Amino acid sequence: MPFTHFTAMVVKKFSRNPNLINRIDKFFRSKMYHKKGLWVIKKKKGGKFPTHPKSTAVVAPPSTTAIKPPKYPADDVEKSLINKHKPKPIKLRASITPGTGLIILVGRFKEKRVVFLKQLVCSGLLLVSGSFKVNGVSLRRVNQAYVIATSTKVDVSGVKIDKIQRKFMLFLVFVVVDIVVVVHCQKKKKCCCS
Repeated sequence: MPFTHFTAMVVKKFSRNPNLINRIDKFFRSKMYHKKGLWVIKKKKGGKFPTHPKSTAVVAPPSTTAIKPPKYPADDVEKSLINKHKPKPIKLRASITPGTGLIILVGRFKEKRVVFLKQLVCSGLLLVSGSFKVNGVSLRRVNQAYVIATSTKVDVSGVKIDKIQRKFMLFLVFVVVDIVVVVHCQKKKKCCCS
């Protein structure tokens, strides 16, 4: 045989009292008493089984501060990922400077010429105005991807736009919407009355 180290067979250990059915053994208690030879041990010790002497050492009471086993959740709980990404300030195109004339390419004011005032800090959008009296474009936010810069320059040094931020723009939008709703309602009332 090529595998000589496997030749030694492992001898299986069988109990002296095999289990016939669940909880029913082949031999009863009195039979096993004789089979194990317990009667011989009892006879040698003068009719009593040998006992171990009780230790007189004082056993310390179990400590009350027992270490609690760690608790694990029943289901796998998804850990929320921490977003360590810090937004970088949006770079303004070199051709766009305060006072530059821009042409809007998309949206409601498509092909309209406007003047660039400043770039908003939080969103990076461009604050533009067409001057409402000239071409009907009010103060708006526009993405720089949707404008073309022209060579036209306008002096905007006297325009006070320091306090205009995102919150102001949102407020402006709500005010404009409210005014439009009021005007629309008034027009309907006039139509109904006439």
